[in-house]
Amino acid sequence: MEYSTLIEAHKGIVYLFLISIFVKAILAFVNQDLFDKVRQKTKVVEMVLGTLLIVTGGLLIFSVPEMMKQGWLHVKLTIVIIGIPLAIIGLKRNKKILIIISLLLFIYAYLVAKTKSFTLADNTSSIEMIDKKA
Repeated sequence: MEYSTLIEAHKGIVYLFLISIFVKAILAFVNQDLFDKVRQKTKVVEMVLGTLLIVTGGLLIFSVPEMMKQGWLHVKLTIVIIGIPLAIIGLKRNKKILIIISLLLFIYAYLVAKTKSFTLADNTSSIEMIDKKA
C-alpha cells in the first residue's frame, strides 16, 4: 500500500476513534443509561477501530523506519499505550476520571502527531525529510 494512502487511512481511523471516545465521555457524564447502551452496542466497532489503528500505525512505522528516530513518535506511542488500558478500564467500569484522562491522553497523542513535537510546537521541518523519502 502506498504511504500517502496508508497515512490517510490511519488519520481517518484516528478521527473515528477520537470521536467515539469523546461521545462516550460526554454520555458518561450526561446520560448514564444511554452511555451503557452505546457502549454495549459499539464494543465490536471499538475492537475493529483499535485493531486498525495499531495495524495502520505499525505499517507506517515499518514503511518508513527512519520515523523511529523521531523523539515525538516515541512519546506518542507511549501515550497511546498508556491511554488504551485506561480507556478500557474506564469505559468498562464506568470510571469517569479514567475516561477523561484517557480522552486527554489520546487528544495529546493526536496533537503530538500533528505537530511532530511532544511540546506541541510546530516542527514540520524535521518530518519533511522523512516524507520526501517515502
